[in-house]
Amino acid sequence: MYMSRGYTDRIKDLIAQSSPLVQQAKAADPNHPRLLWVLGPVYWNTPAERGGGQDKAIAGYNSALEEIRKRNATAPADPLDPTWGEPELLMNLAWSNLNREKPDVATAEQQAQAALKLVPNWHYVRDILIPQIQKASSESKP
Repeated sequence: MYMSRGYTDRIKDLIAQSSPLVQQAKAADPNHPRLLWVLGPVYWNTPAERGGGQDKAIAGYNSALEEIRKRNATAPADPLDPTWGEPELLMNLAWSNLNREKPDVATAEQQAQAALKLVPNWHYVRDILIPQIQKASSESKP
């Protein structure tokens, strides 16, 4: 949908295709961290009066982070089971806190650093997001 922004008919088609899949995923596991991660941008870009908003997106990311930490606390049954989630969610939270209507730069910095601690060579976080956060921090100081 992001790549199709500006093409209303294409967006409507994509929503029609994805809505049943989202409903299936919600029915199967409404707290699944990947589902909450995928829904984050949807909530971010949906006005609050239509059930979305920045606060809802951030709350979803926080819930997903709690859930992934809980799920990762127990060793996977199979070493090939995925352990995805925590750094990706921290990155999304950092970006969201930086870009929200009232930025929370300090929290964004903490979350980005936590993501980078888990994945030290993550180019986006290290070379793009953290400099953006640092710039915003220096601009907000008197």
